[in-house]
Amino acid sequence: MTANIRAAAVLIVALLISACATEATSQYYRPRGQDQNWEVSGALQKATRKVTIRINGAEALTGTLSWLSLEGDFRGTYRGHPIAASCHNVEKWLSSYVRCDVLIDNEKAASLVF
Repeated sequence: MTANIRAAAVLIVALLISACATEATSQYYRPRGQDQNWEVSGALQKATRKVTIRINGAEALTGTLSWLSLEGDFRGTYRGHPIAASCHNVEKWLSSYVRCDVLIDNEKAASLVF
């Protein structure tokens, strides 16, 4: 019985770790007509494939990546400005990651890597 409990505990810990969100490094962008830079950040919830893009800490858009390709195009707004993100899976020789190119007012503002 002890071995079964130990195996279940290891499985639960592994699931919790894999379900954690991956935060992208923040990037800064100054839209036309603005006096200050905006902080563009985001998170990818691996278990659900949910992408959240934030501008200055406020949620600007969310979306769910496709199961098979880990890709998706999403739209939102921040203070009346259109926000778009195009996300896709990038595979390298020994690794892979999701990159989301974020546009503010149809100008590329950031490339977030998860």
